[in-house]
Amino acid sequence: METLQIRSSILNLYNRLVQGVNPQMIADEIRVFNNLPESEKNLIRERKLLNTLKRAYQEVPYYRNLFDEKNLSFRTEGDLINFQKIPLLTKSIIRENFNILKKSSPGRMRWRKDSTSGSTGKPLVFLTDNAFYKRKLGLKQYEFETNGRLHKDTLIVFWGFHRQDEWEFPGIVMHRISNWLRNRIELDVDILNDRIIAKYVKIIQNQKSVVIQAYSQAIYKIARFINQSKIKLENVKFVITSASTLFDFMREEIEAAFNCRVNNRYGSREFGLLAFQKLDEPDLSVITSECIIEALNSDGNHCEPGQEGEVVITSLNNFAFPFIRYKIGDMAIPGEISSHPVLSCLSFKRISGRIGDSLVREDGSLISSHFLPRVLRKLFNEDWLEDLQITQNDYKKITVDLVLTGKILLDNVKIVQIKAPFYDMLGDDCDIQINIVDHIEKKGSWKYKFIRTEIS
Repeated sequence: METLQIRSSILNLYNRLVQGVNPQMIADEIRVFNNLPESEKNLIRERKLLNTLKRAYQEVPYYRNLFDEKNLSFRTEGDLINFQKIPLLTKSIIRENFNILKKSSPGRMRWRKDSTSGSTGKPLVFLTDNAFYKRKLGLKQYEFETNGRLHKDTLIVFWGFHRQDEWEFPGIVMHRISNWLRNRIELDVDILNDRIIAKYVKIIQNQKSVVIQAYSQAIYKIARFINQSKIKLENVKFVITSASTLFDFMREEIEAAFNCRVNNRYGSREFGLLAFQKLDEPDLSVITSECIIEALNSDGNHCEPGQEGEVVITSLNNFAFPFIRYKIGDMAIPGEISSHPVLSCLSFKRISGRIGDSLVREDGSLISSHFLPRVLRKLFNEDWLEDLQITQNDYKKITVDLVLTGKILLDNVKIVQIKAPFYDMLGDDCDIQINIVDHIEKKGSWKYKFIRTEIS
């Protein structure tokens, strides 16, 4: 028996005996669901949503008080017409009501405390039950298999692994065993320079067949190095990007470097994987067996396909700490929309990024971060710009921090290129400050913003 086959067999035992989970079983379950006729999928989602709402009322004090106050009841399918009347859940509400948002009596349910990374704001603490945590592992398995990753394909993960420095000896050993069994290599991107990138490229080249998972901005920086160095790679099957906005100019650079398709992914610590691109499909498919996702406009109404709105998520599987109509803080453009069991997104044409990635006009309207790619593409492609961050300090004040390559000087032509789009979008009286800096602060990871606003 070949080494990889032995590893695969041991991995199945490791998952069941050590982690107490069978990701393959969960992946198979999701695949069976997705192969059902649409009518059957709708009925299953309807039952799961009703079960979520019933259990939230029965087991979680916050929702019992809220539903009683709003005179909401969800006993039958017909009651789901009132789903949109449930007030939105926000991070501030969670922080203020943490103790009454969790299941009042855990019984035999095992749960664990988790938190968001905090790289784009204050970390949010929440709970997940053990079954839901295991389900998140199965979601990843489903994504990899759907897009054709085999166990023989080495998974190289470019991520921020600074937290592992705090692990104790047994945890480190078990994690390394897990990586070996899963044919996975983890490469830290907290610091990326040409020397480190060159080392990482060698690691890729030394594998027979590779699948890459990475922060969007980190793999974009690596891709620029590969293209500028004229390195040819033929062994990468596909690249998965996540954790920050993937702009079109970044996708083009990455696909050129690795000579393969880039599949964008959308997920979060609160929910795990929510949507991803399948093979050659342009849109991101929502994993509808796991969640209800709405896209709401500024009036709180559902967006039409192609209209950008705020993402609101309801989990169908976390009963220790239910997230019902939760404003996660992202903007997206829905593709296909379902009306059953409630209005919800089946796919996304684009994940636009965090709400804070949008510039704000004085009238309160938002300028999507995607207005800048035509400018960013030109700046990055001229090879004089290493990195940048755009900060909106006030409605008419913009600060642009630039990291230049080598000893290139910033001439008047480049300054005009940088300032022009801001004048177009915010007015000719916009004050634009351009700074040359040594680096952009990334708060311990590559999940940072090209664009951020300080306006509430």
